[in-house]
Amino acid sequence: PVSLLRGSPKITNFQNLLDGEFAEAEVKNGRVFSKALRLELVDTSETLRLFNPETNEFLLTIQELAAKERIAQNKIAQLKNEIA
Repeated sequence: PVSLLRGSPKITNFQNLLDGEFAEAEVKNGRVFSKALRLELVDTSETLRLFNPETNEFLLTIQELAAKERIAQNKIAQLKNEIA
């Protein structure tokens, strides 16, 4: 079970085995690697985040993505004004 409340249990990872059984798998430093997603699930102690070990970056949250979109839209509007 996963809980983000302080003092609660840490992440427990279960791996689905070929025969349909589940076995507890290794959790290192609050990180669990998903072979299916090829991403790590990371307990940041504030929330759970997805991390891409190939790019060494966290995937953007919805809020981060929305902020980047607003910045891009503002830049587009600025460029349109410059060429008008």
